[in-house]
Amino acid sequence: AYHDCAIQAGTGAAVCWGYNQYGQSTPPPSVNGTAGTATAITVGDYHSCAIQAVTSAVVCWGSNNVLPGNYYTGQATPPASVNGTAGTATAIEAGHDHTCAIQAGTRAVICWRENAYAPGRAIPPDSVDGTNGTAIAISAGNFRTLAIETPECSDGLDNDGDTSVDLDDPDCVDGSDDHEAYLVCGNGVDDDGDGLTD
Repeated sequence: AYHDCAIQAGTGAAVCWGYNQYGQSTPPPSVNGTAGTATAITVGDYHSCAIQAVTSAVVCWGSNNVLPGNYYTGQATPPASVNGTAGTATAIEAGHDHTCAIQAGTRAVICWRENAYAPGRAIPPDSVDGTNGTAIAISAGNFRTLAIETPECSDGLDNDGDTSVDLDDPDCVDGSDDHEAYLVCGNGVDDDGDGLTD
């Protein structure tokens, strides 16, 4: 990135400095302390994003089109799923020309940018997009984003198909357990092949 941002202690105001050709170092009133503050902030090369303190909505500013030909578009336009229209966010990270957030409530990873120039960069895998799993943390690099999957025993999904979810599943001891699986003692089957049942 060619600029930096921080959240000012005591006030919660977003403050940015450095390169400002696209307005990426000029936080909007909704997070700069004038009309609102921020709880999280992140910077890409030519855009910045923050999570508003009161609403938890994602707000972005700066360039929405870095290169001629619309190669990088949309990075400063968060989708409805995190901008407060249809959802909000608990965590946010920006890369060179993309941004990802963890959606509040669902813990699904939501990413945005135009995807034609570098297909897949703004498309999280189903293991963290809410289809087959969710995330508890994210980190963005220049051209990629990483996420830590939610442990199976706290992801809100029935991972083993036994109709028991999370701590209701007999194999889940606590929320950090990552082994939601069929209960094999008491099912009348020799599951481990040792000649003994249950």
